[in-house]
Amino acid sequence: MAYWTMVEKTPPKKKLLTSSADATNEEIMELRNRHSSQLSQAQEHEKFIEETLQRVQEEEMSLEKSRETHLDKVNGLLEWVGSMVPSSVKERANFMDLDNNTLKVTCSQQEEMLNELASQKANIAEAIRQTESFLVQNEGR
Repeated sequence: MAYWTMVEKTPPKKKLLTSSADATNEEIMELRNRHSSQLSQAQEHEKFIEETLQRVQEEEMSLEKSRETHLDKVNGLLEWVGSMVPSSVKERANFMDLDNNTLKVTCSQQEEMLNELASQKANIAEAIRQTESFLVQNEGR
């Protein structure tokens, strides 16, 4: 089919007359669409902010609990070490005034203390390692 025959068969296009009411209606529809789009975006942002706030609060609570746990462990170890130190300092101060039998008792007490320290060595090392890792993880907070 030739080009001219196709052109002759197509109906002539009518020009649509646009009135000011039509233009106003189109603008109103466009504004409604934009408004509803903005409302849905605002709702999505609100949900995102609420979820983020809740997550941050949960992280803060978790961090506070782990901090308290680490502090309790360290305080327990400090109390235990503190209870050991004064008795050994007193024993050193009274060491010159002791007789032979008392020296044997004192030596056995020191051996018991050394054995107890050796048994607590793993616990102390673990508490120190956990405290260091906790401090490194929460350095910027």
